[in-house]
Amino acid sequence: MQISEADLLYGAHYPDWGLDHGTASLGISGCLNNAFGMRGIVNQAAIKVIGACDGGGNWLLADAINQAVANTAPGDVILLEQQGYSEVLANYCPVEVYADVYSAIVNATAVDRIVIEPAGNGSLNLDDAAFGGIFQRATRDSAAIIVGAGYSTDRSRCAFSCYGSRVDIQGWGDVCVASTGYGDLYGTIASNQYTDTFSGTSSGSALSAAVAASVQSYAKARWGFYLPPLLLRTNLATNGYAQTFGLAGNIGPLPNLSNSYYAVEIGATRLVVSSGPGGADPPDGTNQYPAGKILSCWVTNSPASGGAGTQYVATGGAVLSNAYTQVNSTNITLTLTNHAALIWQWKTQHLLQAASGGNGNVDKTNQWLDAGSNVTVTASASNYHQFAGWTGDTQGDTNAP
Repeated sequence: MQISEADLLYGAHYPDWGLDHGTASLGISGCLNNAFGMRGIVNQAAIKVIGACDGGGNWLLADAINQAVANTAPGDVILLEQQGYSEVLANYCPVEVYADVYSAIVNATAVDRIVIEPAGNGSLNLDDAAFGGIFQRATRDSAAIIVGAGYSTDRSRCAFSCYGSRVDIQGWGDVCVASTGYGDLYGTIASNQYTDTFSGTSSGSALSAAVAASVQSYAKARWGFYLPPLLLRTNLATNGYAQTFGLAGNIGPLPNLSNSYYAVEIGATRLVVSSGPGGADPPDGTNQYPAGKILSCWVTNSPASGGAGTQYVATGGAVLSNAYTQVNSTNITLTLTNHAALIWQWKTQHLLQAASGGNGNVDKTNQWLDAGSNVTVTASASNYHQFAGWTGDTQGDTNAP
């Protein structure tokens, strides 16, 4: 890796906590593909580092998450290599146990950041009544992907891993994961040390973050879209290798990249947009999205010019082969479940320009009117004058006011 403390975008490295844990976490994803050491799973990804502490060692995780959102784009993956602590049960658990962190995660997933969150190494049942339901989706759901630790040999739960209905997927957590740092495998100084004993929900989450980034990269390269948080979470959880139960407690399946890629491949849906004379978002033509994508579709310029004296006004949209909701004449919403077509509809208007020519007035001037509509313009003369007639594009009695 070629990442240093100078690459911290926010916060500070707190030296009392050492270098190795963060180094190992990043190495799984970001080690360069070169002649040295190991190769990261998504080694061409842009790796950014946010510190969860300030220079005095104060833990400011919610602020760090907000900074991570500010320094990423929709579809990007944010790995929280942290764990929280339950004061009631006196052991480790996911960091969203803290209200401010939960709120920061919700804000992140609401703008389509993928948040990977360790389940924690406290061997706690997250469905325990002592948690008050905060790790049960019926109560709340941050949309983060919570990761437990499983054995690499049989996908059963590691005894230290927290577990429960809210845990989505597992990653290898037994003492077996190779990465950068520590030096128990090789090396004598920080820049050449490697390990093959990285473990815990930390290694499981780091592996899961790399998998999530790989699926996003595939979707973007193949179809031009990213999976939003809930769709990606479903993709990883439903297409993985099933957990085995040598030890009770749900930690979810182990992701299967091949299956997840295939689900992206067959799950792509097309929305063909016909925008007519104006602009639209999504734009005119064929647009690819994952099945289940929630879309808000807009006309971007109504009225649209049709040349001198003519304009086009959007009157609404019609979607073929998919349910939709007409919000107003320039906006519809839909959940894309099928290949579908969106046709924006327009009406033509022409500009009526009427003037008195002096010594009188008319009751209609400079009005846009629907093509084909009939309109009556009435002229009235000023005192001591009388109406003489109309000129221009008129129909009817041109001598009547």
